[in-house]
Amino acid sequence: MNCTCINCKKQIDIDLAINWKVYACIHCGSLTVNPNLEKSVAAQYERLRYKNSGKNARRGLFVGNRCEIEGVVYFVIGVIEKKQDEGYKWREYILKSPQDDYRYLSESNGHWVILEEMETYDAVLKATNGIMDIEAKSDRITSYNFYPISVQGFFDFNPLEAGLVVEMAEPPYLYSTELYRNIPNQKDVQIYYFGKHVDRRQVKKWFPDAILRTPTGVGIVQPFAINIKQMAYVFLTTALLLFTLNFLYYYKDLSYRQVFAAKLEFVKGENFSSPSFNLEGRTGTLDFNFYSPVDNNWASCDIALVNELTSEKKYFSKDIEYYSGYEGGEYWNEGKRDQTASVCGVLPGRYHLEFIISRDASVPITNTDSIISSQAGTLISGVNSVSNSYIDAKVFWKKPTIWNLNFVVIGMLVILLIVYGFNRYFEQRRAEYNY
Repeated sequence: MNCTCINCKKQIDIDLAINWKVYACIHCGSLTVNPNLEKSVAAQYERLRYKNSGKNARRGLFVGNRCEIEGVVYFVIGVIEKKQDEGYKWREYILKSPQDDYRYLSESNGHWVILEEMETYDAVLKATNGIMDIEAKSDRITSYNFYPISVQGFFDFNPLEAGLVVEMAEPPYLYSTELYRNIPNQKDVQIYYFGKHVDRRQVKKWFPDAILRTPTGVGIVQPFAINIKQMAYVFLTTALLLFTLNFLYYYKDLSYRQVFAAKLEFVKGENFSSPSFNLEGRTGTLDFNFYSPVDNNWASCDIALVNELTSEKKYFSKDIEYYSGYEGGEYWNEGKRDQTASVCGVLPGRYHLEFIISRDASVPITNTDSIISSQAGTLISGVNSVSNSYIDAKVFWKKPTIWNLNFVVIGMLVILLIVYGFNRYFEQRRAEYNY
């Protein structure tokens, strides 16, 4: 169909049949009333002729633009720019197909929502079932008065009618109601819409030649990049599955076995080697317990765990020191006579240990009549022992270990908390821009 503006005489052609009552010129903004309307109907629109200030914008969609959505061809037949009392502006685009199907695109600050009109409230309930509860209380329900500030295209209603909007946002979905009052010769009109956020890139695919605004801020129903609930469910399920599989797979191998024990005496030298021992089962941990009756001195032990099959060595060291005395009439002490260490991720195989021990040579080896048992925490008297004369070493084979699994779970928890923090910041920005 085609239409000629009564003011600038410029013509518009659209390859689509449109039942229109008023045309807002895309060139000069003048309103043309359909000459085929009955006089009584036409009179209602004649008063609008000089109220429109709309002209073609440089960006956005234009009347006559064609697109294909879900396999259906649509044409843009109308554009309305609206403004609320607080000064917030947005644009609405009316899309019509040759089969008389309608879709609506709303653009605000570069963010897009595609909507469908619902005939009744029951239709809204059916469409939103399982998606959002439109009857629930929510802090994302807003209401405001609006009025159009410019229109372009073909309309079968008064496009300059002001109204009241009530919106409920549940990203990425939007439920909206428009209420129009004081319409001449009509009762109040209430229109229901249900929509969903659509990415700007998708709109660009629908309208390749359109110049779209760059998004600013956060859209009213723009979803966060990651679904926090789904992410939490996935992480929780993964953690439970890993723990379950670990328990079932390793349960029969749970054990704690001593593989080596010896008193490494300094009078016998500084280098010691243990007998060979076999570690069986799956990957586990070697726990080392060290004890030396040091008293105001120290002892040290360097250890190498040697895999006799591959000759691979794992090195570590442990220092034992204990000091005590009186200062200002008060007793003090620091350090411990026993120490522990662990070597994780030890593969099954045949091993032996190599020790290099050292001590505080400035302190002579002396006999003592009493020592403190660090394991019992009591004072034992009458025991003839030698201070700083030996290191007692015990080694236990513990398998399996879930330490690496704990790292995985802790890592997932940290990631979840970080993402949650970004999500909170995202929602704060949404509130600043939309509420």
